[in-house]
Amino acid sequence: MKNDLKNLVAYIAPCGVVGFILGLAQVNIYFSLLACFFAQYYFKKTDVGTLLGLSTFLYGPIAFTAYIIGKALVT
Repeated sequence: MKNDLKNLVAYIAPCGVVGFILGLAQVNIYFSLLACFFAQYYFKKTDVGTLLGLSTFLYGPIAFTAYIIGKALVT
């Protein structure tokens, strides 16, 4: 159970980190989400179908939440 949580965090971390950093930089939200998906594709090497499927309920909300937190810290 503990290792499953570590694997999940390691699996979604690139998307959250990129979203947070781009939120701190106050980049456009659409560019930020696109960059998060590319980062997730680059670091995890998933196929595009899986990436787009998981983006609707996993990567998208995590990237958006990290972006909003980063942007809120700056403003």
